Amino acid sequence: PISDTSANPTNIILQLKKPVWNDLQAMQEARGLLLHSGLFTSVAGPLNPNGATLTPAQLTALHDKLGAPQALPAAPPANSGVPAVGYQLYRATALYISPDGRTVQFETGLKAGDPSTTAAMNVIPAVRTQAAIVARAILAPGFGVGGQAPALYDISSISNSDLATVIPIAIVIIGFLLALVMRSLVAPLYLIVSVGLSYLAALGLSVL
Repeated sequence: PISDTSANPTNIILQLKKPVWNDLQAMQEARGLLLHSGLFTSVAGPLNPNGATLTPAQLTALHDKLGAPQALPAAPPANSGVPAVGYQLYRATALYISPDGRTVQFETGLKAGDPSTTAAMNVIPAVRTQAAIVARAILAPGFGVGGQAPALYDISSISNSDLATVIPIAIVIIGFLLALVMRSLVAPLYLIVSVGLSYLAALGLSVL
């Protein structure tokens, strides 16, 4: 099933040295590596659009006959010589292959669950590692991971990093100013501890 990929997919994007039409076998290898990684419930790509399967030879033949899938009309021309089912399958590959053929994406469903969950967010480092493995295997110079889970992971990582940097600096500055105003080294400590506890309580409530 590919319902979990079409509703809210996590995208594995590969940037290629040459158009994908020159080496569709690499796409078969890339999809196989993703499927066997154990991270995904399903992987949809150029060779299985709309849940159907196309071999590299079939996709190459359709490209040679019809040209770029992005330029095709909704209905097959009378002289296309391609069955309607095959024509629509080929048109669907436009979702996975860029017009110049040098960028390809796979839509995946995460085995960790819905992309909006913490479990899905926490698995993103492993997903990015797997994407790097796939890119090396097919000699792709660039790769990326997109979708809701990667975005949430990046926001959380940046936020945590900023908190770890800003909070100690703020505590030191506030403590120094309080010490000057109150002319005491002990009293500011009580104030800082009380403010810190209030902050942590508010943060805990927000998380809950």
